Amino acid sequence: MDMDYNIDDYTIPELFTILELDDPDEQQVIDKTNNYIDYYNQNNSYQLSNFFQDIQDKLITYIEDLNDGNEDLNVNEQTDEWIKYNALPQDNSVQRD
Repeated sequence: MDMDYNIDDYTIPELFTILELDDPDEQQVIDKTNNYIDYYNQNNSYQLSNFFQDIQDKLITYIEDLNDGNEDLNVNEQTDEWIKYNALPQDNSVQRD
């Protein structure tokens, strides 16, 4: 199965799950993603390195928006789902597992 490298196909809670982070601050996101970025760069896996760079950018923007009070409705809905299920429900059986 091919991995989906399109960052826009993932929700914010899914990205936190990929990083194994729960309610992180900006520095935690930066530290965790930089570890992956460095690892994949050293192993010439540039597509994965770019994927984790995209995760970093998206999550930092999300956290900054939360801190600035610029949440949009979609983010609130995702956050509510995350709190309710501690993960978003998945229709895809592979992602659900």
